[in-house]
Amino acid sequence: MHNNFRYRQFQIGVASQATGVSAKTITNWLDRGLIVGGENIIGVGGPGHRRLFSFGNIIEIGIGGAIIDAGAGSAADALKAANRFAHVGWDAGEVNPERAVGLPFAERDGTTYIVVAGGNSAILPANPHLDVAEASRRLGDADGFITVNASAVFERVTASLQYITGDNAFHPLAIYEAAYSGNRG
Repeated sequence: MHNNFRYRQFQIGVASQATGVSAKTITNWLDRGLIVGGENIIGVGGPGHRRLFSFGNIIEIGIGGAIIDAGAGSAADALKAANRFAHVGWDAGEVNPERAVGLPFAERDGTTYIVVAGGNSAILPANPHLDVAEASRRLGDADGFITVNASAVFERVTASLQYITGDNAFHPLAIYEAAYSGNRG
């Protein structure tokens, strides 16, 4: 059976419940243009008009919330990093392993971390060669940065979606399998 997790849409209540970010905060981020594709979210909001969010938006909101909780200086910086994680996959110029859009690296590549310093961010797999100096270098030799375990946030959000919707397509392992099954190492 084809896993169609990327094509589902969710109301703001589901987005809030799955990510732990309040509906009021999500609306604020939309109004400020901080959520990528905000202009393409179906529905204009307001009474009688329900906004529908994509799977990528749900991941973006969850990651953004986690970055803010970890101490990001601003919602704009946090959402900029979350946007990159949720809507951009692997860049051929990166030395990292391939990463599917909106997902952590494949489980075989280890835990995925997002490091953020101001408006700069990097998405890195944990491995024996990843250290603080490398993370700093990828952030333009930042003096300091925050780190978020993107794998843990992704698994929490997708497990919540599975529970809320009752759809096993949102089980974290089902998503990993759908995204990486043809790319086993």
